[in-house]
Amino acid sequence: MSALEKYLKEIYYIPSNPASFSGPDKLYNYIQKDGQFKISKYKIRKWLQSQEPYSLQRPLRRPQNRTEIVVAGIDDQWSADLMDMVKFSKYNKEYKYVLVVIDVFSKYLWLRKLKDKKGESVATAFQDIFQTGRVPNKIRTDMGQEFKAKRVQTVFKKEEINHFYAFNEVKASVSERVIKTIKTKIYRYFSYNQSYRYIDKLQSFVNGYNHTIHSTIDMAPVEVKKEMKKLFAYRHIFQDRILEC
Repeated sequence: MSALEKYLKEIYYIPSNPASFSGPDKLYNYIQKDGQFKISKYKIRKWLQSQEPYSLQRPLRRPQNRTEIVVAGIDDQWSADLMDMVKFSKYNKEYKYVLVVIDVFSKYLWLRKLKDKKGESVATAFQDIFQTGRVPNKIRTDMGQEFKAKRVQTVFKKEEINHFYAFNEVKASVSERVIKTIKTKIYRYFSYNQSYRYIDKLQSFVNGYNHTIHSTIDMAPVEVKKEMKKLFAYRHIFQDRILEC
């Protein structure tokens, strides 16, 4: 194995790496920034096409319907949804769902595994996220019963969070897009690891995502600070702009 091949595999197949299980653009940008090797985007694309996990799990590109979201800054608005992983639960200690929460402004991501989608379980997962020190002004979800549950509403009320629902087809938007991104990474990991076990690496995927430069904000989510609110002012975030987050 050449030094370049070893280098590419170390980047691509370690879930906590910002460029892990990604597409050619993010892998190329990471390598350019790292500076250890000079390699063209064409060669990176060819290398990815030779990797079975990538070639088997290439995301479909669909027409984009954009809806404008105006947010005042970091933690002004979060978007939340559930990622359905029921069919892999027997390989993952019976965990069937993942709560996906993302800050619309900074794109910072949280994931919490769930054995069910009862109100108590979802509320506990939200509380665990809030205990990290960040709480939004408002949070948007779809109209799933898990989010309407009394226990969840009690948690939101305690934290003084304005909870509202997405009603249209484009609905929960940001969280739905990131679900596609995380699922693609997980499925590529399945192909590479020859196993359907993912819960042990869930936070590694989160870490990699939060350290990846996001094309909407031109920086990694972990780099976005509250004081940047003045710099960005009111930023217009377009739903469905990014298919490969």
